Amino acid sequence: MASPEADPDLVYRHPRSGEASHDRRDPVGEARETFVEPALAALGRVPPGLRILEIGFGRGLNTAAALRALAGAGARRVLALGLEPGHPALEAPWPPAPPELAPWAPWWGRARGAWRLERDGLRARGCILGERAGSALARSGASFDLVFLDLFSPGRHPEDWDPGLEALLAARCRPGAVLTTYCCARRLREALAAAGWRVERRRRRGRKDALRAVLEGPLESPGRGFIMRRRDGSRPCP
Repeated sequence: MASPEADPDLVYRHPRSGEASHDRRDPVGEARETFVEPALAALGRVPPGLRILEIGFGRGLNTAAALRALAGAGARRVLALGLEPGHPALEAPWPPAPPELAPWAPWWGRARGAWRLERDGLRARGCILGERAGSALARSGASFDLVFLDLFSPGRHPEDWDPGLEALLAARCRPGAVLTTYCCARRLREALAAAGWRVERRRRRGRKDALRAVLEGPLESPGRGFIMRRRDGSRPCP
């Protein structure tokens, strides 16, 4: 059943394949039930200065739902990085934000740039970059705790999935980090497992299966924050 916040206008389609960016029946519910709730359940205690990475950021529904949930869990400081290589629908005027998430999406209406949020004791800041994950993470000194992997499906859009992405994510996450995604493709499950993630296919009544993975291997490239620089040395976000 769709939630009261369900709005099909939040969903856009890939111009080539027609694949939808979210569940048209309930995009907010999908963000909450596919990405955020299973991630926080596996994470357990919220670490200080938690860091979120969303690949396939789109309008940021997953990150907004996470900020709302984290504030309710008593989190005090969050850093978030969104990577969105671009979609024509994101350059057009956006529909109104869903009421449940509007206070938690200060970037709403902007597909790029930095943002800040202070609400209910939570201080969060982040950046949305128009880059592919492979190039952005290769330049990042980050160590993430939560990863929301929300690209268009690898079966229809293999070009969106950078080779070696699963191992690169393992190198940019802390041990115990949690990755969630709607995609249960066998190739993705095997690549995550080979990179040191403990993979679980979550079977759900009334919804499609989803994937959750917890990083077990050692952190190869620890870092602080997610300081990134362009080739000229400047920062893409302040």
